[in-house]
This record gives sequence, structure tokens and C-alpha cells, in this order.
Amino acid sequence: MSAMRVTGWIGGLFLLHGVCFGLLAQQPTVVNSSFTRQQTAVYQAFFSQNRKDDSVWLNVADQTFILQPDDGDYSGCMHGFSKSEQPLLVHRLGGDFARTNHIHAVDPKTPGLKTP
Repeated sequence: MSAMRVTGWIGGLFLLHGVCFGLLAQQPTVVNSSFTRQQTAVYQAFFSQNRKDDSVWLNVADQTFILQPDDGDYSGCMHGFSKSEQPLLVHRLGGDFARTNHIHAVDPKTPGLKTP
């Protein structure tokens, strides 16, 4: 095998390693711990705006998603927010948090999901 071919193979392996490592590094960390008081207050405010009566239970995805704002967001509704990179964290909703806030934590991938 020629030196050029060996160099190509080695370069290809490093490229593949870099791509795989980059993809793995982009996976979010799932947090199962309790929310802080501030996080709970934000969710409670959001839920109260989306129901007419506190006795009504809402279907809510069982896991949050990562907000990835673009320049349009930062020049609009997020004007003044820092553009610093945020940690890749998602939270699971359920348990006591779900019961206390009258939400049904559901998997959004569940086919035929209906409101109870």
C-alpha cells in the first residue's frame, strides 16, 4: 500500500472519529431532578395562561426541548438577552411536579393521543 493511500485512510479515520465525537457531544443531558423555584414559577405562569380553570388538566410533553434562538429572535422578542451558548439540558416532567400543576406528562410520539 502506498504512503499516500495509508495517509488517506488515517485522515479518513480521524474525520470519522471527529464526526462521531461531534454528534455524540451534541446530545442533550436529561435532567430528572426537581425544578428550582424560578423554573417552577415560569412553568406555572405558562400553564395558567393556557387553561381557563386551575382544575383543568393539560396534556404536556413529558420532556422539554432545547431552545435554539436565531438572530431574528435576538433582534425581536429576545432583544437584550445574552447570546452565550447554553448547556444542552432537557428536563423530564412528571411525578409530583405533574400532579401539583395538573398536567398529564405524555410522550408526544404516542400515536392517537387524545385529551382525557
